[in-house]
Amino acid sequence: MSLFESALVRRHNVGPNPIDAGMLAETLLFYNSVHIVLDGGLLYELILSIGANNLIELLEEKNLMASYSRTFTGVMKNTTNYVNTYSFAAVRMHAKANKKKILTTDEISESVERALGVSKESKKIAKKLIDKFSFRDIGFGNAKDRAEVVRSELIDDGQLASCVEAFMKSVVPRYVMPRSWEFRCIPQNDACEEFHILTDLKFDLINMEYYKSADSSQSPITPEWILSHILDAKVDVDLASRYMSEIITTPILSDIIRIRFDHMLLKRERSQRDISLFQETHLNDARAVREAINSGERGFSDFMVTLRKAPRFKQWLADRNPDSNLLQEYYKAALADSWINKLPVKGLRYIISSVSGLINTAGGLAVGAADAFLADRILKGWRPNQFIEGPLKKFVSYR
Repeated sequence: MSLFESALVRRHNVGPNPIDAGMLAETLLFYNSVHIVLDGGLLYELILSIGANNLIELLEEKNLMASYSRTFTGVMKNTTNYVNTYSFAAVRMHAKANKKKILTTDEISESVERALGVSKESKKIAKKLIDKFSFRDIGFGNAKDRAEVVRSELIDDGQLASCVEAFMKSVVPRYVMPRSWEFRCIPQNDACEEFHILTDLKFDLINMEYYKSADSSQSPITPEWILSHILDAKVDVDLASRYMSEIITTPILSDIIRIRFDHMLLKRERSQRDISLFQETHLNDARAVREAINSGERGFSDFMVTLRKAPRFKQWLADRNPDSNLLQEYYKAALADSWINKLPVKGLRYIISSVSGLINTAGGLAVGAADAFLADRILKGWRPNQFIEGPLKKFVSYR
């Protein structure tokens, strides 16, 4: 596996907008392969964030791959005679209230029209997207599979308490957990299709602290909401394993995944640090790609111009050893002396003249003998700093 080889993008931003356009741009720039998993709501937000035409170009040029799923996972609560039972659900809407069957293509078209309005153009855009998407359900297709996930993730798992604590620290960082507390899942029967939650956590106090910073329109924290995040982290891990990719997901799910699979997130966290340090070092006082886009200083269409000039830079990244340090590799490639650099001026001019003559003979291209730029391109070869110091720095330095 190479440095920055593959990234899987799901909902990765907390709040009303699940898409961070700046982070997506950085991911597209540095990773050789980027795969995004969409649903109707995420497609709508993606179009609003980066523009429909930019999305289509990314898919057509294979800078981005996209899967579309209509399945949602979560935890359902059922109350009978004042007793609560819970079950893990993989839900897919099959029909509307008027009993009209819901087709995946119709759902995509509705998301596009919700973002762009109803028009002939939006219908064309929806058709292009449908042609470029792959379709695969996420989640777990039958009751037996779902029961097994509940058993392994919630009931037989000794790390459940640690995951609950990680959730609290991420969502309600100012809430102080009691010295001793309990949060356990107890199966209702051997099949594990339904279970009870045994906890002494005071959710009224937890939500009182939560709403000091959260918007009042947000749903309150409940035991089933916590468990839905733990199970969603399982979905993230399964998808990342399926596509052999680093995971780019929400901070809450990252914290939960870290507890269960520390080694799986290590590569992504290291990549993120490398990208940040690299931009901080080489873009000087300019904004990083993510900041330039998210601040509104640059639009995603501006970034697309830069991305079109980046294939050689991305290939250079992909060829690096996965254990390499990005800064060291960059300096080695950008600053390492070649035999050309050691030639005296007279010898250098002779070499340039010879190469120029060769080009004149072969292709009829008129080139000046003292063209240092030509010497760098032909004799030294392409180097990553030609992209960083040129198109990329021009993009982030915009004022």
